[in-house]
Amino acid sequence: MKKHTITHWSKNAPKAYVSNGFTGFRIGKNAFDDISGLLAGFTTFRNVEALAVVPAPHLSFSYKRETILPEIKSQSYDFSNGEFTTEAVLDCDGHSVALAYTVFCSRTSPTLFIGTVTAKGDLPDLLKMTVRFEMQSHQFTVSELHYAEPYTDPVQGFYDGRCHVIAADRTTDAGIAYRLFGSFYDKQYKGEMTNTAVIAVDGSPVHIVTSYVPGVMHTEPFNQAQRLITLAGWTGIDALIAKNRRAWATLWESRIVIDGAEEKWQDAIDASYFYLMSSASEFSPISIPPFGLSDPDEYEGHSFWDTESFMFMMPLFCAPEIANSMLKYRIRRIDAAENNARLNGYRGIQFPWQSGASGCEVT
Repeated sequence: MKKHTITHWSKNAPKAYVSNGFTGFRIGKNAFDDISGLLAGFTTFRNVEALAVVPAPHLSFSYKRETILPEIKSQSYDFSNGEFTTEAVLDCDGHSVALAYTVFCSRTSPTLFIGTVTAKGDLPDLLKMTVRFEMQSHQFTVSELHYAEPYTDPVQGFYDGRCHVIAADRTTDAGIAYRLFGSFYDKQYKGEMTNTAVIAVDGSPVHIVTSYVPGVMHTEPFNQAQRLITLAGWTGIDALIAKNRRAWATLWESRIVIDGAEEKWQDAIDASYFYLMSSASEFSPISIPPFGLSDPDEYEGHSFWDTESFMFMMPLFCAPEIANSMLKYRIRRIDAAENNARLNGYRGIQFPWQSGASGCEVT
């Protein structure tokens, strides 16, 4: 599979879409700070039931107490494994630091969003990185904000915080936890999900691992998110990266190939396959909406008849476990479909025109 790289950005270029069908993120040119996230099953009421944003990790860098803005050089999307990499340069008081930031949504540990930062340069003083999660939004409120004492072993990582996110209309909730691996604890900001760490500039990786758990799948989503972060540490970040790559390799074994086709047509098919599979997961509590988890406003994350008519066939032949999950989404909402039929004067079941997390008609 190809790795697609860009070094120039048009004014209206769309943001990159990184997803595993369980969580999804839109990432702009400055991937360190321009990021927004969605979580399957986490919705709020915006005239109709709709996907709500969740706090996503924002990164910033400082040197000698001065904030340094990265100069973005390139972005690459590796279709073979779903890894999205941004390369940049930091000017630290005349010293140049090469910066790389690779992110992906794990296909085998579906709640995990994993980012890896490497910095390489010759600095006489320490480079610091701040990780911040936005805690204010009109779409959610935050409670149960907790911290733990940091570990001193950068390989084991240190647990920074977890929080309970409640949708603005209080109908759904989610848990979020994160931990840094490969860095040294420096400062924590009370009342926020924000932490500053010291990172090496010798090319050693620093991993930011975030777990997102929707409340529709667990009664204590914030505690479960923390547990899954702990499990990630036990598993090892390198092992999680390798598992994700193997999962994508298995998916690509079923790709559609047109014999004798021009390269541009095969590229288009591969891109369509990649983005559909990025939006599909056998672990998601919902099915695949149009645009996947890339946009909270386009179709609000609802499942239409399009789901089975247009998107179901590819997983059916190429990833049947995903197709099975899509059908189970409907089966688990049979009661809502029966009520929908009754409301319209029919016997039997009638799946709604737009079905959301509840399975009821939501438009």
